[in-house]
Parts: sequence; structure tokens; C-alpha cells
Amino acid sequence: MLDLLPELVPDVLSRLPAKDLLRFRCVSKSWRSLIDSTAFIKLHLRKSMETNSHLNLIFTSQDGKIYSSNFDSFRDFVRLNSPIKSHNFMGLEVTLLKFLGSCNGMLCICETADIVALWNPSTRSSRLLPCSPIEIQFNSVKSGHVCYGFGYDHIKDDYKVVRMIQQWYSDASFQCEFKVFRLSTSSWKTVDEVPDILQNLKQGYSAFASGALHWLVYDEAEFSIVAFDLGTEEFGQVPLPDFKGKNFDMVIGSLGDCLCSICESDVWIMKEYRVKESWINLFSVAEGGVPRSLENLMPLSYSKAYDKVLLQQWKEKLVWYDLGAKQPSTVHDISNLRDVTIYVGSLVPVTVGREENTRKGQSSEGTEV
Repeated sequence: MLDLLPELVPDVLSRLPAKDLLRFRCVSKSWRSLIDSTAFIKLHLRKSMETNSHLNLIFTSQDGKIYSSNFDSFRDFVRLNSPIKSHNFMGLEVTLLKFLGSCNGMLCICETADIVALWNPSTRSSRLLPCSPIEIQFNSVKSGHVCYGFGYDHIKDDYKVVRMIQQWYSDASFQCEFKVFRLSTSSWKTVDEVPDILQNLKQGYSAFASGALHWLVYDEAEFSIVAFDLGTEEFGQVPLPDFKGKNFDMVIGSLGDCLCSICESDVWIMKEYRVKESWINLFSVAEGGVPRSLENLMPLSYSKAYDKVLLQQWKEKLVWYDLGAKQPSTVHDISNLRDVTIYVGSLVPVTVGREENTRKGQSSEGTEV
């Protein structure tokens, strides 16, 4: 490869996995400079996304351990060290890590509501987000809720974390604090005008798709999808699919870069963002003679050939659903699965500018589950 024409080197290297590129930084100063450059990092990410390549599965087990595996094999799970310092529980060092979002190879993770970090498992680099004080009142609180979201602002080429804190008070009043963390400035900003309908959250997490974060709300016996555009930092609503019935349950997620909706046994995706007519029924788990065999499911990713969809069922196991054969098949029996997500192997840094306050993860230990 050293004999390649210089103009061909970036194109060839951009097709390789991130772990190989990290090793190849030692080949020469010119390769190191190339691989570390912003232009190459974006080229590598773009080609990975275009070809649906270099995907990885990462999950936490019930005992707090973290494992990762190549998406194509689901074998030889590698144990990863958490970038968040463990705490002591009954004499054991435990990190109850939770995935808040995955975007361009970077994960947003938390241990508690106020310990949040950005982490790139491929480069083993991470950074804790600066603490932002809660400004709403806590007197006479009846109940409360904290919800995070994470995604990429393609307009400003920036990564953003959203924190929404909701408080209900004993006098039936309600307050909501909505803040946005911008990686480019390493600072939090308060968003003042938050739709009142967000107090009726149906699910406590957001779905990132088409450059926006989405929340499912249930108000006056009707579902709605509220969107927060990370580029304009404005709220809006997304139309629902035309469901046949009215008495149904519903959750939302993302599949590829499309907003995804799961209604009873039907999985829908929005092919053209915010266009109601672009919702298509991707598949129904009631087809193929397997009614109700995939209850409480959440789509995670397409296969590389886009002929299958990986699903998480009951937060207990992973299932492939073959779109052609319309049949499910178990991927791997992970009995102690707690939290799972998909990330693309990338070189995207968790810092910007001259900031260097990252933590390098310790060397991982290969372990089969």
C-alpha cells in the first residue's frame, strides 16, 4: 500500500475499519497527519454511512459490564472499560451505564441523571459534560422526570445533547427546563419556549432522525410526535402514519436515518421527513404465521444488505427479521442483556478546537459472552 499514488491513499484508507486506521497512524508521519485530519475523518464516516459498513453492537449486562461486537458476526464479544468512573455498591465496583443516544460513532452515555459523557468506543476517547445547574424550583415537588437526547447538527457541523427536566407540583402546576449542550462551545444554553404538550410524554427517551430529536406524547387520548430540530433549535410536529384502528399502543425510534414508528405489530418508517404520505408499513410481525411472536420490540438497524432488520425484544434478546421471508430468527441468546445500541466505527473526536480534556480508555479485554 505504501507504493500507491499519493492521491489514491485517502480513498483506499477511508474504506478500512477505524481500529485498523488507528494502527496505521504509526506507518509514517504523513499517514498520521492524514488520518487525524478533519477532512479524512469526515470522508471515512461518509463512506461508512453510504455503504452501511463498520457497524458494531454494544450492550451492557445486568451486572454492569460492557461488551462490543462486530455487527456482521455477533461473535467474540469484547469487554470494554467504562469511561465513567465506577462507584461502590455493596462492596462491588459497578457502573450502571445507560446509552442515551448514538450518532456518527459517538455515544452519549450516563451513569446518573447528572453524570453524562460523550464516548467514542472506537478511539477509546471520552469526555464528561460540564455540569449545568437546575434552575427550576424544587419546592413541593410531587414527581419529576429527566430526559436526554443526542444528535448531530449538520447545519453548524456540531454535536448537541439535550436535557429536559420536568417537574409536577402538589398544586397541579408544571414546570419544564430545556437545555442544549453544544460540543463546539462546551457550554449549555437554555431554550425558553417549550411546547406545553411535552408534559404528556408517552416514552421517556428521544429518537434522533433526519437531524431532529423526537418525543412521543399522548394527550387527550391521541398520540403526537414532537420534534426539536438541532439545526434551528425550534420545535415542531411530525404527522403520524394512517393507522387502521384507533385503539392501539405506539412507540417511536429510528431506523437508518428515518423516523420509525411501532404500532401494535406493525413497523412503519418515514421515507421523506415530515411528509405524511411517505410513511410506509415496512413489515408486520403478524405476517408469516408468527402473530405476537415479537412483542415489545424496538428496531435497531438494517443488515448491510438492507434485507433484514435487527430488533431488540423485551430488552432481553436480539432478533433478525427477514424482510423477504417475513420470518424472525434469534441472533444470539444474551440472557443478561440490559441496554443495547448500534454504533458505526469512526474517528470522530469527542473534543473540538484545542480542548484536550478527554479520558483515554484503558485497554479492553477480549471476552466471549
